[in-house]
Amino acid sequence: MTTLRHERISVGVDGRAGGWAALAWALHEAALLQAELHVVHCGVSDDIVAAGLKQATTIAPEVAIVSERSDKSASSALLEAAGHSSMAVVGPPATQHQLSQLLARSTALHVAMRSPSTVVIAHQPTSRPGAPVVIGWVDADRASAVLDTGFREAALRARPLVVLTVKNTPQRAVRDKMECDFISLEIEPWKRKYPEVEVLVNVLHGRAFRVLGQSSTSAEMVVLGERRRHDYLGLHSVSILPRLVQSTGCPLMIVHDGTSVSRGRPAAATIRRAP
Repeated sequence: MTTLRHERISVGVDGRAGGWAALAWALHEAALLQAELHVVHCGVSDDIVAAGLKQATTIAPEVAIVSERSDKSASSALLEAAGHSSMAVVGPPATQHQLSQLLARSTALHVAMRSPSTVVIAHQPTSRPGAPVVIGWVDADRASAVLDTGFREAALRARPLVVLTVKNTPQRAVRDKMECDFISLEIEPWKRKYPEVEVLVNVLHGRAFRVLGQSSTSAEMVVLGERRRHDYLGLHSVSILPRLVQSTGCPLMIVHDGTSVSRGRPAAATIRRAP
């Protein structure tokens, strides 16, 4: 069985509930990808972390886990680890205490915007059977990394895939159909690479953060692409990223341009699916 893209996944644990949720999500992802899990902990005792890792090894004994204590801030420690990883996982903002929420939101947003690798904000995934992985489509020239990741995640989890474009324009049935047909042609190489993945292409209208937020409540995961320009995300501008980090109803994966398995058209893959 072939080792997949993410040879190392880094996750931050800082004693808040969101950090443990991030660890649980990262552990599951590492098991699927046959990856090493690097746990960076800040502001929490070694004994508590050791107990959590002991439970993790019971749940997924096949995952190699490396633990590291850091005296830096949570965001600085995880960003440093992300430089040596293919994926960084951070917990979602808290909802019950305002100060805790602000700190977690700041950490998640800071890591998402500055990480050199793919970032996951580990919101609680939906429990709905068959929930799809949703890709936020940007444009054909910048879609390779996002498509690589989104198709792979759907295949790993045996979930359908929705490729979604959001237009802040009035709905036009003919124009929307043309857009869907164009995207369907662009993603054909990935459909051939992952023939087992059921794919739906859709165009929705409205404010991007609202449409994506609503779509996320019934999704397994939302996968977005990133542009390192003055605007942060291609289709999704920097102004909506804080709202998505705060309110996405499922794990939010932000794919950076340099973290794709391959560039251009995809090659065949070996996939280890969830049991």
